[in-house]
Amino acid sequence: MSVPVVLQEKLYAGAALLGKEGYPVKLDGSGKVVLATAATDIVIGILDRGGEAIGDYCEIIVSGECTRAQCASNAAAFTFCVASATGLDDTITTGASTGYIVGRWLQSAVSGGQYRFDVNITPMGVA
Repeated sequence: MSVPVVLQEKLYAGAALLGKEGYPVKLDGSGKVVLATAATDIVIGILDRGGEAIGDYCEIIVSGECTRAQCASNAAAFTFCVASATGLDDTITTGASTGYIVGRWLQSAVSGGQYRFDVNITPMGVA
């Protein structure tokens, strides 16, 4: 039996992120962690523990299973998702060649809740 591997990174917050655990995040122009709010954002992972203020450390899951990812729209298990202003959204434009798939739900998810998610960031339009 194999043990799942989860890769985490500890970085500085570029905004107050407390209470935003489970949301997709990116780096701002200064290399600090902020919320990712669009499918075209270069997502670095899912926030696991947020900083209370700018400059505080926060923890990011960059690959592997996240047990509490924020769902932005109802989604079936194993549906791929992109970043949105309210969490992870399964609305992916067919034929999109820009943006990033953040990963996929490991269970059915309901908008507004937090669920198990497999973080596997992949640029769209890459074969």
